[in-house]
Amino acid sequence: MRNTSSPNVLTDRIANANFHDVGEYSHKIVTKLMPANDDVMLAAIGVLFILLSERFDIPARRLFEYCENMVKRESDKHPVLIYGLRDYLREEFK
Repeated sequence: MRNTSSPNVLTDRIANANFHDVGEYSHKIVTKLMPANDDVMLAAIGVLFILLSERFDIPARRLFEYCENMVKRESDKHPVLIYGLRDYLREEFK
């Protein structure tokens, strides 16, 4: 059963999420979407992002800011992991 925390509790948990887990699942999602054309892949991720933000009652812009801040913060803490994800995206989507 999934945890269905309130939006405030969930955003706090997002802000403190284990970035190694986030990176692993990011890689898995991209790998599954790789056969799709770039436009379809980006649209699919965008639609899923919007629908998940609606499902958990978190404004999409707020969720985006939390994730953007996570990338900025983790770039300093885990530069190898961030570099690895960026390098994977750069090499796989030429």
